[in-house]
Amino acid sequence: MEYPPPTKITLGDILEPNPPPKYTLSEPLWKYLREYKQKHQNAGNGFGYSVFGPNDISRTLSARYHKDGSEILIEQKHKRPRRLTPRECSRLMGFDTPNGSDFKIPVSDTQAYRQFGNAVVVPAVQAIAREMSAHIHSSKEYKTQTTSRKRHSSKCVEDSYSAPAKSDESVQKEYFLPPISSHRSSSIRQS
Repeated sequence: MEYPPPTKITLGDILEPNPPPKYTLSEPLWKYLREYKQKHQNAGNGFGYSVFGPNDISRTLSARYHKDGSEILIEQKHKRPRRLTPRECSRLMGFDTPNGSDFKIPVSDTQAYRQFGNAVVVPAVQAIAREMSAHIHSSKEYKTQTTSRKRHSSKCVEDSYSAPAKSDESVQKEYFLPPISSHRSSSIRQS
């Protein structure tokens, strides 16, 4: 598999210029996060918040982000840090372009954080799908299926479209890839 070239996108590319104040951490929450991190550092653990600036690359967004945003906090000059906005999360996860806002977010912030945190990064899925597509289209089974479809289409034209109506099962067999053959599936189970 060929991996796409790395991008040079930083948090500054996805951040909103003037996010609403509600995303800035409250003083009690900020105090709690600092104490929690210190407690774990004293115990030799790595748990705690992370603050990032506009020139940094972010950590992974998780579904628990809605709780306190501690995995990815954004530094603010002369203020407490803030969490990402849902729009920034959509950009981080590839649902929007770095400065885009076309992706609709019709749910509450909490639900948006959960959904984006549970999602797979869109460009990663696209890259994998492109690689899979090339292998599927070059497979013998796909070529056989495509040739069969072309022959069938030509026959229907020759019969002046007098072919009988197809059942749902025959349509499914004609337009979808065949299942993996049994010898392949058994080798997959063994490995």
